[in-house]
Amino acid sequence: MANDTPFDPEDVVAMGTKAKMISNITGGKKEKDITQAMVDVRALI
Repeated sequence: MANDTPFDPEDVVAMGTKAKMISNITGGKKEKDITQAMVDVRALI
């Protein structure tokens, strides 16, 4: 996986989907929660 960019363009959609799933599981519906979930997903990669 390329690390020369913060986010691999092909992974952004998948990450966003995972982030929304995490956000929904935790009960967060706000954009801020989704953004935090994306950060959490990125940390797992």
